[in-house]
Amino acid sequence: PDDYSDGYVSSGFPPPKFSLAGKKNVKLLVIPVNFADRKISDKLYSQAQVAVAKGEGFYSFNSFGRVNFDFELLEKNSWIDLPMDYGFYEQQWSSGAIDVTQFLLDQVKDYKASNPDAITWLFPEGKYKIVQRPFSERTKEFRFGNSVLPAARVYGLHENLESIGINGFDHGVGHALYSFEDLYIFAGYSLSGKAEQPGNGWDVMIGGGDFFAWSKWIAGWLKDEEVYCLRNTQDLQTIYLRSIHDLVGRKLLAIPLGNYEILLGEYRTNATNATLAKFGLCENDAVRPCSNYPNSGLLLYKLDTKIKHGAAPFRVAQLFEDELLKVTFSNCV
Repeated sequence: PDDYSDGYVSSGFPPPKFSLAGKKNVKLLVIPVNFADRKISDKLYSQAQVAVAKGEGFYSFNSFGRVNFDFELLEKNSWIDLPMDYGFYEQQWSSGAIDVTQFLLDQVKDYKASNPDAITWLFPEGKYKIVQRPFSERTKEFRFGNSVLPAARVYGLHENLESIGINGFDHGVGHALYSFEDLYIFAGYSLSGKAEQPGNGWDVMIGGGDFFAWSKWIAGWLKDEEVYCLRNTQDLQTIYLRSIHDLVGRKLLAIPLGNYEILLGEYRTNATNATLAKFGLCENDAVRPCSNYPNSGLLLYKLDTKIKHGAAPFRVAQLFEDELLKVTFSNCV
């Protein structure tokens, strides 16, 4: 099957061209869209408010608090309220003659806040057929207010779009902000003919979890000095890795296997409720753990950047529910 990434998503260095890697202040705008016959329900709006707030905390937590994220869901008085039924617009959009993204951006009312770095959409639940005018993700830009945004950072319009609420918000934001690629297997690459999620639970770009430490490094959240880069030799070496959640110390083991492949290791364990509460990811008085790793230990995985987008460039040694490799605890950094 074709590689639909058009070169703007990647799991390797340097970061993709349109990634916000290294930026210290990042603003995301979520724009709701209503049609005359399809409206965002109060329930969906409430769910979106929670998801956007928790999404901001999720990215702040994964960046170790080193990035100031500002996720904004447009207030109702600024929503896009299209006057006709959805069928009218589907007929207009089906030929691809209308630039749907720019059309929708032009409908936003009275938005006077600071210019966003990226935009995503919130549609009423249902199926949509949106044929975009052909363009290259590398070169296309969209106007919004006084700003110009690359197409890679205006995310969420697909030819066959099915809005099922706010599910997958954090995943979509990964595309919009950092050009993270999908890490699950597309149906066209899968032996079963269906999309598969090997390693689900370890990275939100597979389907759920936090982020691989490697992805945190690409995004600029993990510092160079927090990574062990070792040569691929048979010599015995002793290293000390800190938890992936620790603010200090080395947290990622990287052993290059060639120009395109690398073996990676990180220590996964649950963050404390107190830590998660600082980012709005846990109630202050929660009794049960808010982090849900079933086991603690060393997670090993391999990245092959030659593998096309959609064919799962990461290979993970353990399933989410598996026992991880046991490590010796130490106070050494």
